Amino acid sequence: MPLLDWNPDYCIGIHTVDKDHQYLFLLVNRFHDAYKANHDKTQILSLLRNLILYAETHFRHEEEYMDQIAYPEIEEHKQAHSQFIEQVFRLQDEYESGVLRLSDDVMDFLGTWLMRHIIEMDHKLKN
Repeated sequence: MPLLDWNPDYCIGIHTVDKDHQYLFLLVNRFHDAYKANHDKTQILSLLRNLILYAETHFRHEEEYMDQIAYPEIEEHKQAHSQFIEQVFRLQDEYESGVLRLSDDVMDFLGTWLMRHIIEMDHKLKN
């Protein structure tokens, strides 16, 4: 069972951003599935790295769009992106070093952050 279910309410009307969001849902779900299936640490870390790389790429695209339209809340939005990436890098480092064990709470954090960010911040970009 997926952690996140995409629905049209998440769409903001910017095709590339909506496609990125759908793919982020897919990556979070793959990471969650590997965790639930007790895959080995190497595979889980690979999935987490893919999620981080894609999130960074998506955030860069979204920020370029905000620059183009002179979005007034761009700095707050960029800060939210940076904080998320920092938190996920910390999660990755702690998991890789054995300090952190993955848990449902970690999965909930990833899913909840993504959904809330889309609904509360990205929807302000809505066409």
